[in-house]
Amino acid sequence: WNLTAVLGDEYKPCVGALKLVDSVACVLVDKKHASAVLKFLHENYPFTGLQHVKRMRKVTTQSGCYLQVLVFVSARHAHEVELVKSCIHDNKNPLLDLDAFKMVEIVQVPSAIPLTREQFNLGKQYWPISFHENKSITQLVDCSLFTEADYRVIECHMETAIQTAKSANNLQPAENVGVVVVDSKTNTVIATTFDLRNIPCEITTGVNVAHPLNHAVMVAIDLVAHTQGGGCYTYSNLLKEKPGEGLYFELLSSKNTEKDKSSYICTDLTLYVTREPCVMCCMALLHSRIKRVFYGVECQRGGFGSAYKLNAMKELNHRFVVFKGVLENKCAKL
Repeated sequence: WNLTAVLGDEYKPCVGALKLVDSVACVLVDKKHASAVLKFLHENYPFTGLQHVKRMRKVTTQSGCYLQVLVFVSARHAHEVELVKSCIHDNKNPLLDLDAFKMVEIVQVPSAIPLTREQFNLGKQYWPISFHENKSITQLVDCSLFTEADYRVIECHMETAIQTAKSANNLQPAENVGVVVVDSKTNTVIATTFDLRNIPCEITTGVNVAHPLNHAVMVAIDLVAHTQGGGCYTYSNLLKEKPGEGLYFELLSSKNTEKDKSSYICTDLTLYVTREPCVMCCMALLHSRIKRVFYGVECQRGGFGSAYKLNAMKELNHRFVVFKGVLENKCAKL
């Protein structure tokens, strides 16, 4: 199986993420003028916010080598770029009247700073740009932040989630989904559950009801609340003594301490789920301040990569890392 981080669209290695803009480039008549031309442009037409874009490039052709300088970028000099475009169309250009320039050309330049090496390699094909690698982002993109031991732990917890999903087969759940919640500080399983939408569970003493909103992730959050002295339903008719056997929660987790009483329900917790959660469940995890999520197989209506990327939306007040593809084939067979 292959682990993949679910990151925001701004990290995609695609042209759209580069935000290409039309720009005006001119060939220098004499390379000796390069220093003076660059000084003039920096003082009068600065690239504010575009420090990653290099002002000049060397072009090699069959007829020789020449320097091409970037005069205007529409992201900062929109009026000037449009003026040059119209002049090119009319076969006359005031830039050519200057002694320093010849051969005016409209080129496309990446206005967005490259966030990954893949974006950098793609962007420099259009115009020379600089790239300062963020090692944390690189480790997320290639999942190199995990050691072999980490991979074994991830696989073990997903196996428990699969086992939990299978434990409900005789109860005929609406969906074959298993969830495991792990205390990130101690690597202890504190809750396991499966989908309860079609399965009556005890909501209060002696009263069993099957609720349509009892998705596996929603039940998991409620079980985590139980570990902290809260919780909504009692689930006594379904609770098991060991993780992976069905519904389970561990009262003696590091979350259940005086130090953590003021934190959100899922602070510092990692959730493993066999299938990508729906939007409702994703938002519940976000509001509960989950630390990290691993899931096995994608879902067309899922909120962690398929329909939305709620974990990476800048408009929301909590962001966290989601990884997909853990034991994908096994999860798909549930």
